[in-house]
Amino acid sequence: MKVGIIRTSIDRKTGKKISEEIIEVKEMDEEEYYRPLVRILGDDFLKRFKAGEYDKYKEDTKN
Repeated sequence: MKVGIIRTSIDRKTGKKISEEIIEVKEMDEEEYYRPLVRILGDDFLKRFKAGEYDKYKEDTKN
């Protein structure tokens, strides 16, 4: 798939987007594209799961 690498400038005071430009277009496979997202979300999920944060949802669904 083709992906664009985008540079975005944001005003720090207002938080509004000032500009956005595509600085590079490159070809990458889906695994390479999704790997960072899966790693971040997966690590966070495992950390929360091991800490027992999802146990309360388990109890809520029993009733």
